Order: sequence, then C-alpha cells, then structure tokens
Amino acid sequence: MGSVYTQLEAYRPGLVGRVYLQCYAGGAYNTPSAWNSMFPGLDVAPGLSVSEKTPAEMESTLDSWKNDSAGGFIWIFDEILNGNVNSVKDYADAAINGVN
Repeated sequence: MGSVYTQLEAYRPGLVGRVYLQCYAGGAYNTPSAWNSMFPGLDVAPGLSVSEKTPAEMESTLDSWKNDSAGGFIWIFDEILNGNVNSVKDYADAAINGVN
C-alpha cells in the first residue's frame, strides 16, 4: 500500500488526504497505528463491519484506537438494515462514543 501512496505523491503531491481502512476480522490484524507508518502525514480512519462486532465491541475497539486514528466509520451498513438485531442508532452511538 505504501508504494501506491508514494507513487501518487510523486505524481501529484497532496492528492491523497486521508486513508479509510476497512478492518476485517474485527480489526485484529488491521490497526491504525500499523498503517500510520505507511502513510506519513496522513490521517488513517478505521472502519469496522457490523457483521463482526456488536455495538459495545465496536465502541470498545474504536476507543482503543482513538489516539492513533482520525475517527472511524461503520461499513456493511446494509447488514444493519437486513436483519441485524441492533439498530442504526445503536451502531452510530457506539461509533461516536468510541472516537470521542
């Protein structure tokens, strides 16, 4: 990944302003601190899948990353709408509480 960023910076400096990191496996192997070193000077914002985390787990994970990340986001949103037992509000509150 770092080489794509390096090539983009060489082509057009400042083109990339933030990295949105989709964290698979609940983020076990994708932490913002590890990715920050690949993109010096950029903000890395991790996203967690609702299919892998309850709202409480999401909040806890984002809270543990907040010193090394630029916020966070929810992905696979349609899974909330398609039968997940938790509501959109549950996940939104968890994300907001986790990054603040």
